[in-house]
Amino acid sequence: MIVQIAPRGVARAPFLIHAGQSISDARDVGGWDPLGVQLPTAWTTANLTFLAAERFNGTYLPVYGPTLTEARLTVGSQQRTILVVSGIADLRGLRYMKLRSGTEASPVVQVADRTVNMLVRQGA
Repeated sequence: MIVQIAPRGVARAPFLIHAGQSISDARDVGGWDPLGVQLPTAWTTANLTFLAAERFNGTYLPVYGPTLTEARLTVGSQQRTILVVSGIADLRGLRYMKLRSGTEASPVVQVADRTVNMLVRQGA
């Protein structure tokens, strides 16, 4: 993954959800810890959930936290930055990821291409 690193080690990892889809392209975020996500200006209202795999071309499965609840960010429909907090699930160490518009039970199709930027910092 090619990223530009800011002076304090924060970078942006873009995830593209194509028009008519609810799941983004896969990204390798190995070595980076998720801090938050930035929604695009236009966003079909939906929560944001995560999928992960053991290899880039592997099987991407929904990410659940220790209480067996799907890791979910409530994001609304406006452009904003939402922090990824450890209460949803520990996303650190997940290398190959996809983002989903909506949830496993109720995915939400985006009506146009949408790029969601994951803010990441170099892990310890």
